[in-house]
Amino acid sequence: RSLYSIYYASAYFCLLSSNHGFKTIVQQKQRRQSRMVEVARKMVELVIKGILPNMIVLAGFVASYLMTNQTRLELLAFEDVLEARGETARIMSKAWLIAAGRHVGVGIGCFLCLMLVAYRVETGLREDVRMLKRRKID
Repeated sequence: RSLYSIYYASAYFCLLSSNHGFKTIVQQKQRRQSRMVEVARKMVELVIKGILPNMIVLAGFVASYLMTNQTRLELLAFEDVLEARGETARIMSKAWLIAAGRHVGVGIGCFLCLMLVAYRVETGLREDVRMLKRRKID
């Protein structure tokens, strides 16, 4: 709603200011349309820059999902193999603990790498962390 309100207001004021200096109604309409396209493009640009993280961080999220999902599927496949043999998937068995530990380790590794990349790339995150440290000291 907020973005639409901003868009509507900026488009309205662009329409008011764009009617000056044009002789025909066609020229006025063309100018209004081009102004509205400019406003919409600028709003999309602001949303992408203001809300979404850096593309490197987004790629990190996707890679983390794919890696952790793969280890989860391997863990489930291991349990299926045990069930096919007629064995129950014992949580305390050494093989199951290794497979589960690999899954958890990949998840922790992905989290740490993603936090490091986000801290290096996202300037807003660094500023927030610094501000939190200052508040903690005060």
